Amino acid sequence: MAVEGLGVRPERCWRAGRREAIRMEIDISFPGGKKVRAAYGGFTVETDQPVERGGDGTAPSPFDLFLCSLAACTGFEILCFLQERGLPAEDARKVRTQLFQPPEFAVRAQ
Repeated sequence: MAVEGLGVRPERCWRAGRREAIRMEIDISFPGGKKVRAAYGGFTVETDQPVERGGDGTAPSPFDLFLCSLAACTGFEILCFLQERGLPAEDARKVRTQLFQPPEFAVRAQ
């Protein structure tokens, strides 16, 4: 069975075929200022708000990381597509651009 439009078989994806629930425990802490830290599975993700929003600008904002995670998911699907066909992935790229339109905060992917 192929994922519509990509030809990728879901059984090749890392969570495909699992029948049990997946439990995620994420430890959230607040190290100061507008910073938020999330720890999961031995990894720590640091976030901060930009200076214009009261933060120090020392890390991406949580919303920026959210958009990056969506792009990374897309990238994983592209990688599966390439690997399924024996195509090289080393030089492949996909650039995703988000357009923000305040004050409605409409987001449109390009």
